[in-house]
Order: sequence, then structure tokens, then C-alpha cells
Amino acid sequence: MSSVSLRLFSVITPVSLTETVCQRARTFAQAVNGIPLGVKTQTQEAAERFGLSWTFQWGQQRRDPVLLDPDAWVCFVLFAETLSHCWVYPACQIQELTLAEPRLARLKGEKKVVYAQDLPPHLRLRLPKQPSLLAE
Repeated sequence: MSSVSLRLFSVITPVSLTETVCQRARTFAQAVNGIPLGVKTQTQEAAERFGLSWTFQWGQQRRDPVLLDPDAWVCFVLFAETLSHCWVYPACQIQELTLAEPRLARLKGEKKVVYAQDLPPHLRLRLPKQPSLLAE
């Protein structure tokens, strides 16, 4: 990585992965010492279309288990599919996050969203304006 990338992504770790691994990470949840850990992934394409954010199930029929435990941990991932690169944010506890309503009306009442701009300061990421910078 260049020094520019290190500076831009100082709070996250870039990892080169295949799409299959990243897709598996989207639904991966396990317990560490009995405490749930969720992994949420958003693609770079979706981030550019809708803003960098991660969704959780919050409907009548289905809820993400990590939202039910304030001590649960979650790890966010940004996946640049054209580069087969994932940027993995440090894990944080659910209680540290601001859960918001989705911007899309059809998802309200069914999903909760964590928007990147609402992350605690130590987890925030400044995305480069040129996606090609993600490759450096």
C-alpha cells in the first residue's frame, strides 16, 4: 500500500479477499466468549449509490440477534468488488452505535441502519472521492 492509502485508511485494515469470502462474511455471526459477534458488509457500489452504511434486520418476524444484546460486538466491512478488496473496521459494541431508520421508505420498520457518518469518531472512515484510490 502507498503512504496515501495508509493515511486515508488509518482506522481500518485493508484485506485482499475473494468475493466468496466477503459474501460469507455478510451473514457470519459467532460468539466470542459467549458474546455475539456480527459482521456486516456493504459493497463499494452500494456505498456510492446509497451512502456508506450497514443494515440490520429489525422487523416483526426477524431481528438480528446482535441487536438484542447491547454487549454484542459487530465488525463492519467495505467490499470493493472490482478490486476484490475488503476494508475491515475494528470491532465495536452495539451499545456504541447509533441505529437509524433507513432512508428508503419501504425498509422503515423492517431494518435499522448504521450510517458511516454516525460511527464513533475512532471508527470513522474518509472515503476517497476517486474509487481508484482504494486500489493503492
